[in-house]
Amino acid sequence: MLIRTRSLLFLLAIASGCSVVVDGRILPKAVDCVGVDDGTPCVGGDYCFVDQCRFSFCGDSIVNADRGEECDDGNLTAGDGCEPQSCKFSCDGDTPCPDNGFVCDGPESCNASTHECTSGPNATAGADCVVPVSSSAGDCNMGFCVPAGCGDGTIDPATEECEPPAMGCMIDCRWECESDAECPTGDPCENARHCDVAGHSCIDDGPLNCDDGNDCTADACSAGLGGCSSTAIDTDGDGFSPRPLVCALGGPTLDNDCDDADPFQHPGATEILNGEDDDCNDVVDDGVTAITCFRDRDRDEYGDINDQVGPVDTCPAGYVQDRGNGFDCSDVHENVNPGVADSEWFDLPYCLDGSTPVSKEGIVVCQDDGPYSYDYDCNRDETQEHVELAGNTCAATCSGEGWGDEIPRCGATGSWTVCTFSHFGCFATVAVQTQRCR
Repeated sequence: MLIRTRSLLFLLAIASGCSVVVDGRILPKAVDCVGVDDGTPCVGGDYCFVDQCRFSFCGDSIVNADRGEECDDGNLTAGDGCEPQSCKFSCDGDTPCPDNGFVCDGPESCNASTHECTSGPNATAGADCVVPVSSSAGDCNMGFCVPAGCGDGTIDPATEECEPPAMGCMIDCRWECESDAECPTGDPCENARHCDVAGHSCIDDGPLNCDDGNDCTADACSAGLGGCSSTAIDTDGDGFSPRPLVCALGGPTLDNDCDDADPFQHPGATEILNGEDDDCNDVVDDGVTAITCFRDRDRDEYGDINDQVGPVDTCPAGYVQDRGNGFDCSDVHENVNPGVADSEWFDLPYCLDGSTPVSKEGIVVCQDDGPYSYDYDCNRDETQEHVELAGNTCAATCSGEGWGDEIPRCGATGSWTVCTFSHFGCFATVAVQTQRCR
């Protein structure tokens, strides 16, 4: 209730432009001091601050001598020359500075310019002292009393090589190194360290330089692999690095890969008819002859004109080129093609479905009664030829028919013998007949 009353009275005073008494103190009306430097005394307050007259307090960073302030650094740090709460100097030369409790530094005194208490010079390193708390014997070192031994500021030649904080002196009062052998490195990707003998310190020489000088290799260092490694830049694994890399001798070939994503495209590769520069000589399909190939299912080296591929540079497996003397008329029979000689005669036709023909009671039958043909040489002549029975004299089986010892060629005449067996014996009937042509 008291706080509200004070606030209300203060607001009323400002609003009415009148002074008011709060807690026995006269609060004058607020007065502007626009454009006046902060700290300038003004009417209606102790000083001007941010264009307003206001009252002074310790810690506002403005020294108000009228209120007994000697300093005001605006912080709460004690002993820094200006004490908080009181805004008095920490010391002024007339007031002695209290002892800091350290036995290895000189007596404390006041710094006249900063008003701070400072200690005197440190005692000589190695001076005898009594360690606080433990009350054991010690030596002075850098202003502190430390137990005798390593770190006490005095080198014991029997057990110590140095005393911290000397450069290169370790916490065990031994030099870090006195030769390069004392500076090993456990990282295979780092150069071996060397010893700065003057400073007794190990110096890092930085990471290994794994660059092999070859632009066509990817160089890296791996601790797991034991150090540097260089791998040829070759995405498709064909042994050629991509353009425009310039490869060093001894590395991947100097003639670089024009397509590092295709293992069949590189310098020296065989050029084929595919619309690409296979040998990387910057010419597409150079030196390749385009041909047409035909399917050869029965492998008689004659193709089917109705099943072809091309243009290509070489025939794929199962295909042949045009032989120039016609195409296969039945690509499922290896003995049917334009290469069959005129002197070859067949007593049975071939089945167009690929099955083997048989003669039943003088009638040719194919599988499922399929169609057949006598055109073995693919000349579109279906003339049936007689079987060759050279030298038939009816003496052996007394059956069948055929030519005698001399078989006439196409269009010529010869002796055709027919053997007939009856109860009277075997009879041979010989007639002159013309050899028919296919």
